[in-house]
Amino acid sequence: MLTWHFISKKHIISFALLSLLPLLSIGVGIFLVSKGVLFSPSIMITHIAVPVITILLFALVIFLQDSRASKITLSVILTIVFIAVTLFLLLIMPFAAMDVYKNDEVSVSYQEISDSFSAMPELDELGDYNEIIHYDYFSGAMIFYGDADTLTVHYSPEEYEAQKAETINKYVVYDYRNKIFFNKEYCDSTAEIDGYSFSVVSCNNQWGYELQLPKKMMFIATNDEKKTISYTAYQDNDLDYIDNLEEFLLKNCGWKYIIKQN
Repeated sequence: MLTWHFISKKHIISFALLSLLPLLSIGVGIFLVSKGVLFSPSIMITHIAVPVITILLFALVIFLQDSRASKITLSVILTIVFIAVTLFLLLIMPFAAMDVYKNDEVSVSYQEISDSFSAMPELDELGDYNEIIHYDYFSGAMIFYGDADTLTVHYSPEEYEAQKAETINKYVVYDYRNKIFFNKEYCDSTAEIDGYSFSVVSCNNQWGYELQLPKKMMFIATNDEKKTISYTAYQDNDLDYIDNLEEFLLKNCGWKYIIKQN
């Protein structure tokens, strides 16, 4: 049975000092979310669950009746375990961040993308649109990460049909099952997600020198119901293959968040 003894000022100070590191981890999590990192199981486990559990364990060690030597030993062990577990989670747990820019903001945020990814359209090539949104999505774990930029353009019904036809004429896309992702199995080069029809832009065109599937890719998505055309540029120098295009678009390119906002 656990027995609590008189809580002295020394106990409180010791507990407060030991809790600084877990509290710092919680503060880092709050800071990351405030700066655009998406709240996810990774954030919840790494920056909430693990530090809170550690603080509770510190409380048990400090405030339970026990010898001073065992308190010191257990506190050191808990601190080492906390640091090791946190570093391990940061290494393996994926995280994601997304910045959203609309209309007038896009001319600034999108400039770097159009400069470095010439296959993506210039803003003055997009016709007479009603709204334009740039989603800057970043995902990864520690040193391995991918970067996806999606430009979604909303049109009137008439303008949408005209721009859709022009886009089809401009871009060569894969429209068949093909071993384009260098894995052992065939992977669909098209996908249907929540009304969006996705196609992988082929590297057998004027952008062939630039598109290096799957490390550097471009996708086009049309939505006949919402009258939108979306262009996604994705780059990950460590990516070797894609098993499932739909899952890749949702998780790696941030489309599970984009769909919720559209």
